[in-house]
Amino acid sequence: MIPSLGISEIQQFPAANGNILVIVRRDL
Repeated sequence: MIPSLGISEIQQFPAANGNILVIVRRDL
């Protein structure tokens, strides 16, 4: 996580095609 950029959560998990899918959630 990178709090300095205001990112509250970063989730990484392998996608079906083998690539890494990254979901970034921000508090609005």
